[in-house]
Amino acid sequence: MTVFFGSQACLAYIVMGWLPQVLMDAGVSRTQAGLMVGLISLLGIPVSLVVPALAARQGSQSGWIAGLGAFGVAGVLGLMTVPEYSPLLWSVLVGVGMSVFSLALTTIALRARTGTDTASLSGMAQGFGYLLAAAGPFLFGLLHDVTGDWTVPFAMLLGVLLVQIGFGWLAGRPRYV
Repeated sequence: MTVFFGSQACLAYIVMGWLPQVLMDAGVSRTQAGLMVGLISLLGIPVSLVVPALAARQGSQSGWIAGLGAFGVAGVLGLMTVPEYSPLLWSVLVGVGMSVFSLALTTIALRARTGTDTASLSGMAQGFGYLLAAAGPFLFGLLHDVTGDWTVPFAMLLGVLLVQIGFGWLAGRPRYV
């Protein structure tokens, strides 16, 4: 649960911190780049209102987690390979993928039997998860500085997404901790 939560937070920190610069380097105006980040945040609202309620009705949330992760993978691959082709499309895909945040919180509640257990699991997953996530933007920027390109940082981000999907799949299985 902690790695799942931390990897989704890492993705969010990197995207919110670095996406405008990535898009501007691809020829997108500063205004458009800022609007893309705003769009990503805005997309999370409707998805976050609908998906957790639907997913909570099922025993397993693994499929939902993997499905949202697939949107994120598609968006990151687009940003990695052809960011100038369709920044709007890549931003929409990444935004839908990042809405897994609300599902991560829902999964924490569904994996504990009591309120006390939920508080303990939430404290561990969020406390250590955010600590792990904090290194993401720094590493993303460092990889860009070292390579002078965005390909390697996006490969790292793709790796984070795959970790999110894998550990999210495990966290979403119908069992208690």
